[in-house]
Order: sequence, then C-alpha cells, then structure tokens
Amino acid sequence: MSINKVFLLALLLSPVVFSASESTETQKNSIKDSIQEEVQSPEFMQFYQTLTNKLGECKDQDLTIELKVSSNNDNPTKTPAEQQTEKPVEEPKETPCGKADKEKSIAASSFLYLEPLSLDDVAGDLSEEQERLIYSLSNRDRLKRFNVKEPHGILLVGKPGTGKTLFARALAGSSDSKFMHVSAAVINTGYAGDGVLRLKSIFNTARALVQQGETVIIFIDEIDAIGFRNQGSDSGSINARQTINQLLIEMGQDNEGIVVIAATNEPKHIDPALKRSGRFSVTIEMPLPEEKARLDILNHHLKNRYCAYDIDVKKIVKQTNEFSGADLEALIQASAYSMMKNDRYEITQEDLLDGLEHIKKKRKIDAKKSKYEKEQEELGQIRTEGKWWSRVGVVGALLTITTTSLNLWYNY
Repeated sequence: MSINKVFLLALLLSPVVFSASESTETQKNSIKDSIQEEVQSPEFMQFYQTLTNKLGECKDQDLTIELKVSSNNDNPTKTPAEQQTEKPVEEPKETPCGKADKEKSIAASSFLYLEPLSLDDVAGDLSEEQERLIYSLSNRDRLKRFNVKEPHGILLVGKPGTGKTLFARALAGSSDSKFMHVSAAVINTGYAGDGVLRLKSIFNTARALVQQGETVIIFIDEIDAIGFRNQGSDSGSINARQTINQLLIEMGQDNEGIVVIAATNEPKHIDPALKRSGRFSVTIEMPLPEEKARLDILNHHLKNRYCAYDIDVKKIVKQTNEFSGADLEALIQASAYSMMKNDRYEITQEDLLDGLEHIKKKRKIDAKKSKYEKEQEELGQIRTEGKWWSRVGVVGALLTITTTSLNLWYNY
C-alpha cells in the first residue's frame, strides 16, 4: 500500500484541515504521526480492504471520487474583510411546538356541539319576544337589506327547568345555525388565565366556522358563575373579573354571524356591565308554564309511549301548579318506571299518580334545600352583597365591637 493512498484515505476519515502554506514543519510532523497511528488501527485496515474490493469491482468503469474535508474552526484562508461581510448562518428557529394543538384541545374541552332542535320540540305558546327573536335570526338577509341590526347578545332569565337550553337549541334549528354549548363552570376553573384562554379559543372557533359560511350560536349556561357582581379581592374573584373582561372584549368585536345567548336563574347577581347595549342587551323572561302549556308538555312527552285509553291527563295537570317543564318530563319518566315495576305494558292513570307523588316529594326536598341556601346567602356565606359584616366575617365584627367598647370604657 503506497503512502499516497494511505494519506488520502486518512484524510477521508480525519476531520483535519491541512494547509501547506500556513502550517509549520512541526505541525506537519504531528499530523503525519497522528495519521500513521490511525492507519495502523485494525478498524482502518478492515475499511481499506473493503474499499479495495469495491474499487476492484469498478476497475473497468470511470470513477470519480470527491473528497470534502470540513473543519470545526473558522476558515483561515478568508481575510478579515471577507469574514465581516459574510452573513452568519442562521440556525432554524424553534417553532412553538404544539401551540395550535393545545388551543384545539382547550377549545374542545370548553364546549360541546349539540344537535339543534325544531320549534316543534318546544311545547306551549311562545311569547312575543321569543317570536320576534326567532323571526330576526331566521331572516338575517332581510334585516341586512333594511339596515336593521340583529341581536348579538341575548340573556334568558328563568327558574331551573323552564326550558332555556331547549329554547336556545330550537332557535339554532330555526335559524340553521351551529349550536355551541358552553358551561360557565367549565370556563371558570379557578386557575389564573384559564378562563381568558378558554373564551378566546371558543370565539376563535366560532369565527372560523363563520368564515366557512356557517352561522353560530354560543350558548353560555349559568353565566352567573362568572358574571356575578360585587366580587371580592381574592385570587378567585380577580380571575373571574378577568374572565368577564375577556367576555366583554370578545362581544365588543365584529361578530357578524355569531349570536351569544346566556342563561341564568339569578338575574340580580349578574354584573351590570354585561347588560349594557352591545352586550346582552336583549332579556327574555322564561316563566313557569301555565295550565295550557303544562297540558301540551305532558302530551308531548306521552306522544311516543304506550298509554291506556282511559287516562285523564287534565286531572294530572290541575295538580301540577308551579311545575317546570323539567318537572313534567320527570313526571312522565317516573310514570314509565312505575309501569315497568308493576309489569304493565302501558301507562295507566295509577302510574301517572305514582309519578306525580314521586315528583312532589322530590320538590319538597329541593324546596328545603333552596330555603336553607337562601338563608345562608342572606348571612353572606355564599355570595357577598357588599355588606361590611359579610366581608370581615361575623367573628371579626364581634371582636371589633368588643374592642371598641372596651377602649371607650377605659378612656372615659
């Protein structure tokens, strides 16, 4: 093996830059010694034998081998002026890995797509305000032609079970809109900045749907969970205030094609800023159903069930004063359970009476709970109403009064 071949093969394996013009004799000798040590290694001899065999197979062909030697040091052949003018190689910037996926996951966990319903699913008579709202959202092109602004913020007020969510879904079905159900309790998780991020992702998702030609209804259930007034100064209240401010910012933007509907059963606790013009400017009362509406609701839930021919639903309706639509639906479910328990194949009058008795007992328990919660609320243990004793606490108030009395007695 000639020294020239060995030298070339050693250069192929060693990242050494050899410059005859600038290297001294000592450097040449050190490089030569290092190359000879590497050539004598068994790994190199095995590599050389393999390379020789490959070259022997290609001896009848024209073969060109390009040898490129790189160095970790700066190129010494370049002048300082060339090094200054040469642009540094920019390393690829790290992209925010997973940011889009994180926003999608947050949006997916913040709301649910629910199937829009038909107005036929809403039993009972609609109020004038409800009919006006249905007409406005179902004739958006006509409103735009006559330069009439469509409502972008609607607040549904009513007791639990009066059909606020049902009406909102029927509104989405009548206006051919996507229905995004958002729970305020999910938004207000208590973590700093989480509610703001979730609201941003929800509205960005809705705007993306509008760009695709859809119209969207964002339904925020139990908005008083984040929108209650007279919040305290603790971290949870500050986080809720930031969430409300973000909601006001999102609703203040150009949200053409997006309607925000909120539901609450505690309207007195809603922050007044949410009720101003441009936000939730339209308020619709959802009262408990009257006798005719209760009859329609019961017949609606009995429509697809086997019933005895002699049942009298009107007698049941007269005993359901102050019943909500959810209570009436639960009454039919309890009647169906009584039917199965007694091994019958159709709902009888006896089953309806059993279901009525079951719901009345349940309502009594719920009434006791709500009465207790109301008493606790008046004492300031659930929500503060700005009273000084609810802020410092009863014990703090007693201590303050006692200390003041003792100071007055001691001084005078």
